[in-house]
This record gives sequence, structure tokens and C-alpha cells, in this order.
Amino acid sequence: MGIFRVLISLTILLPMAVFARPISYAGGYTLMAKSDYLKDSLYLHYSPRANYSFGIEKLAGKRGMPDRSYFRGTWLAHRLNKRNSQLNLYLDGGIDANSGEYFIGAMGDWETRRYFAGFSLRKMKWNAESFFNNYLQMGFAPYLGDYGDLHSWLMIKHKYNGLEERYSTYPVLRFFKGNWFFEAGYEKEIDWDIHLTYRF
Repeated sequence: MGIFRVLISLTILLPMAVFARPISYAGGYTLMAKSDYLKDSLYLHYSPRANYSFGIEKLAGKRGMPDRSYFRGTWLAHRLNKRNSQLNLYLDGGIDANSGEYFIGAMGDWETRRYFAGFSLRKMKWNAESFFNNYLQMGFAPYLGDYGDLHSWLMIKHKYNGLEERYSTYPVLRFFKGNWFFEAGYEKEIDWDIHLTYRF
């Protein structure tokens, strides 16, 4: 009975647990592309184990932000699995070898098959200026799909840009199926906030 419970739990949780995470399964690679009002970035990372990853991120800055190439690392500091929910806490950081500029941060999430809540706190050092970029994100799944189905989430994101001291709140749509994860939000003042991930 124990093996059957594990398989059933994986079937239910894997569609959510794998694709929204900054760490992949042991031995897995992940390619992430992001675009928002401050940057466009491409990030490739490798996870030697299921609790940490490291990789390279190429960042093209916007609004006067510099272009950077970060060596990045993420560590799963805490995970709490319950029968119907999961909670994760991550610590991450990155440094640009040429400039010495860096970021450090923490992010976390709690979710069931129906509800999601997450946050990110990040301190950035760019152009000799330090500031915070933070966000809170909450949402729900309008339907509960089976393993292999297209999964959809309706969300609200509240974001703080410390460089411009600006708060923004906007709707976000999240989809994932198979090895693909896609998330997009829009707010008139900041334009699009897009995240595409592929795991292989």
C-alpha cells in the first residue's frame, strides 16, 4: 500500500511541484526565459540534487539597467509536505564576475491542488546602488486537471520595484503541461511580465 500511495501522491503533486520551482529533479536541467519592465533574461541551470541548483543567467537590462551575466545558485532550505499541501522556502544569489555586482534573496510558496501563495524578496546591487525587488503572488486553479493535462491558474501579483520605488498590482495567468511552464501578467504602467520555463 505504501508504494501505491507514493505513486498517487506523485501523480497529483508532480504537475504543480516540478514546474513552478527554481530547482529541478536530481540530474535535471532547466531553461528559463523572463521579460519584465527592468530586464530580459535567459537562465540555464543544473540540479545535481533535488535541493540545490546552479547555472548562468544572461541579463539584458532596460530603463538604464546594465547588461549582466550572473553565476547563480539556489538552495531549497526547507520543504514541508502535508497530505494536501506543500510549503517550500528557497535561498538564492548571483554574482557578475566582471562587475562584482550581485543579488541575494529568499523566495517561498505554499500550495494545494486548488490554491497557491508565493513571495520573493531580493536585494540587488547594480551600478553601485542597492535596492529591493519583492513580490507577493496568490491565486487558484479554476479546475483540477489530471496528470498530463493542461493546468491553469488565475493569479494576482503585487510587485515592488525598489529602484523606482514603485508598487504594481496586476493579473497573471499561469499554464503548464508536460515539460513546459508559461506565466504572463500585464499592467499598463509596467507592460508585460512573462516567464517561460522548459525542463529537460
